Amino acid sequence: MKLSLGVFNVPYESEEKKRFFEGNDSLHTTHEVAEFLEQQYGVMEAYAQSHNQTLTNCIANGFFNVLEEVVSGKMQSNPFETGLEEIREDFQRFLTSYEAERVNIPGTPTLDALRGVIRRYNVYEGPRRPSFVATGLYKESFAAQIEEAFDITHGIEKPEWL
Repeated sequence: MKLSLGVFNVPYESEEKKRFFEGNDSLHTTHEVAEFLEQQYGVMEAYAQSHNQTLTNCIANGFFNVLEEVVSGKMQSNPFETGLEEIREDFQRFLTSYEAERVNIPGTPTLDALRGVIRRYNVYEGPRRPSFVATGLYKESFAAQIEEAFDITHGIEKPEWL
């Protein structure tokens, strides 16, 4: 069994991409951005390390749900769904609460975050913002999924995993 963290692969609108990734024509989707952020900063890895207990508790609750459904004879839903949603919300808080900058990720806070740069809106100076939350698309496309347990995801769109 494996917990995977990733993003749903969403394309950045062409004008938005041009403004946000000036000079970097290789970043067209949230998956490409997530790969870049993981290689450059290790954002999801830092989250997983600093929130290990949260991840463990969410998965343990999923196992409890599996047992409950098996005993009741009603295996109708994804028993990990609630826990995976909690992980998603926790990761989003990790970014927006500036916690990602407090867990020793090298290069944080980013210069753009300190300057309040939001290229999507052509804002090159403004109030301080969290690192890794310029457009919000990366944060919003985040997903967690249990793999290699049993097929509980049949027919569900699967995120691009890192």
